[in-house]
This record gives sequence, structure tokens and C-alpha cells, in this order.
Amino acid sequence: MSLLKKLSVFLFVFVIGFSSCGDDDCAAPAISENIIGTWDTTVSSGEVEFKSDGTYIDNNDALLGVEINGVVYDDRTYVVNGDSLVLTVSDPNGSGESSIGFEVTQNECDEIKLSFDIGTIFTETLVRK
Repeated sequence: MSLLKKLSVFLFVFVIGFSSCGDDDCAAPAISENIIGTWDTTVSSGEVEFKSDGTYIDNNDALLGVEINGVVYDDRTYVVNGDSLVLTVSDPNGSGESSIGFEVTQNECDEIKLSFDIGTIFTETLVRK
């Protein structure tokens, strides 16, 4: 086979290989792995970063407020258990904490949908940055 034919076959295989690997083919990992990273919140218009050590950053209080009765709760942790995501904020002095549990209703590679029932169902969509 001539060098030109070999190069043509290589380029054809290369192009086909790249065109078949798109975001549409993504299979989301378990929520405990998928959630790690930075996300935009679509309902509350904020940005949340979930870290692999079980802490999260939510500077705009998009998912859980941090001031309760005049006390700033700035220690933030999260736990994923099956299809639930529990966010906790704690008083750095150890005098209290507040938690909220979300049901994960959709787990896709670049989008996670959460819901929380407070008499009315509150939903939030996280979109990967």
C-alpha cells in the first residue's frame, strides 16, 4: 500500500474516531463522583463548587444560607447517600448547625436536578461550568 493510501486511511479512522466521541455519549458516574466540580445554579443564580473532601463553596448562598439568628455558619459540608444530597452549614464555634436534604431527580454528566419538598416542591438545576 502506498504511503498516500496509508495516510488517507489513518486520517479517515482518526476523523471517525473523534466525531463519534461527543458529550451526547456521556454516561454520568454516580452522583457522589459527578457532583465534584463547579456548577451554576439556574434558579437561584449562583455558583457552587463541590470538593472531593466533602466540603463545598457557595459564596452566594444559592443552595443554603449561612447566617442564622445573626450567627454566620461558614463551615460547609455535603454528603451524598444514594439519590440524596445533604448540605450542612455549621457554626465555627461548634454551637449549632443547619442542614437541608435534596433529592437528586436527574444525574447527567453536565446537569444535575435537585428537589426539596417544603410543602411546595422547590427545584434547582446545577449546570457544570
